[in-house]
Amino acid sequence: MDKLDKLIEIKIQEFFKAPIPKNLPTLSEVVYTPPNPDESRKYCGNCFMWSKDEHCLIFSKDKKVVKYGVCNYHIYGKSKDVWISGAEPLNPKLAGFLETKKGTSCDICNWYNDDSTCSIVVDEKYEYADVQPKGCCSRWQNKI
Repeated sequence: MDKLDKLIEIKIQEFFKAPIPKNLPTLSEVVYTPPNPDESRKYCGNCFMWSKDEHCLIFSKDKKVVKYGVCNYHIYGKSKDVWISGAEPLNPKLAGFLETKKGTSCDICNWYNDDSTCSIVVDEKYEYADVQPKGCCSRWQNKI
């Protein structure tokens, strides 16, 4: 393929490329978190706030939390079984809590693209944001 053919191919690809929708949020606006140190998906069972008796230390004591649930407050680490006294419990719905079959990560999100970009979040240049396959954000939507 000569230079002219390559240029024509590039121009054709650019012509058919769909424009990025207006008003998409940035990574910081969707609580994007990078991968866990061990590259596992994010889920309650690997969050330090989950207790082995299936409760989350930031929700009320009567809220049962399954191992493969997840919320926007996920912090990777070994479970703690110490209740946070004096703290007002968070509402699971407002924390973005949802139950999953195997946790969350960009690579199993509906918005994740094969080139490691997200088609529902933008960067500072208003291009689709680069994300890591095992990262995750609050706009996660299961594709499997």
